[in-house]
Amino acid sequence: MNDVSSRSKRRRAAWAFIALVAAVLTGVAVDAMFFASAPMAMKPSAAAAPIGIASETETGMANDAGKRTMLRSTAVPATAALPPRGTPVAETYAQLKIRADAGDATAATRLYHDLQRCRMARTFQQMIDERLDRELPNEVDPHLSVLEIKRRQAALASMQEQLDFVRDNEALCAGLGDERINSIVPASLRAAQLGDLKALDCYVGSDMGMPGLLDHPEWLTQFKQNIPNLIETATRRGDWVAVDLAHHAYAGAFPDTPRGQVLGADPAMDYRYLRLERLGANGAFLTKLDRLLEQASRPLTPQQIDDGDSWAQDRYARYFDGSSSSEVSNGATICQMADD
Repeated sequence: MNDVSSRSKRRRAAWAFIALVAAVLTGVAVDAMFFASAPMAMKPSAAAAPIGIASETETGMANDAGKRTMLRSTAVPATAALPPRGTPVAETYAQLKIRADAGDATAATRLYHDLQRCRMARTFQQMIDERLDRELPNEVDPHLSVLEIKRRQAALASMQEQLDFVRDNEALCAGLGDERINSIVPASLRAAQLGDLKALDCYVGSDMGMPGLLDHPEWLTQFKQNIPNLIETATRRGDWVAVDLAHHAYAGAFPDTPRGQVLGADPAMDYRYLRLERLGANGAFLTKLDRLLEQASRPLTPQQIDDGDSWAQDRYARYFDGSSSSEVSNGATICQMADD
């Protein structure tokens, strides 16, 4: 059995699994809420529809060119139209990479985002396979609590979204091997250097937590060389995500990560980035930052505090234009598909 056929059968098994368990959970939920003392009939309800199996809903990852701001000072004009969107990356990779290496920002962004989709599709497929291997042999417990039923239904909905994403990107990623998918690391760096803030945030925030590093130790050297300048560039572009990433690194929150080791714990710098974030915050995030600022200021001298306040006020006025920093507190994954 070839890999394509095997993956297709695994996906069909996953969809069947979701439909069956969703139907059973629907029946379990009815009994749990209304007939808790009655015997449980372990038959799927005829009225229970599979969760989105035929859905053609957009994944929310469609391209929005208006949100991609390029650094024109480092990029060169595109010399030709890009390949049609959706063309398999295996066919476009070489052309896009040559153009990106030459300074074509649109090609660099396209290559990064396409590889990101394929990396996520591969990750989702691996997660689905692991879950099927773990749960397919098991039956649904007829005595689940309402809370546990809701938790499992939410997990199934998430699995359905992952399946849809894998399916929607199957043609784009067809024939793309692990080596090229893993090249998302240098691809994200190149796109970041040419002005793609989404790629920059992912590159800085991922802490190189991607496959392929053992085969490419030079990626760590590049990471060390580029992180400080990328954070400075992003700050001057009004990017709150980079500000938050810098705060956590300077606070020593992740000392074992590449980002934490490159920047190093620095209370005075942590205070600066926290103070900047605080100027753009509101609501509960404001309260949280006030508490963190109080803690961060304890080891600082009055001069360091004054310098930090002045630095933050200057940066906020010049680069952030009254925008809100509270968006970085919404719990979103930094490397979420970056076309949203």
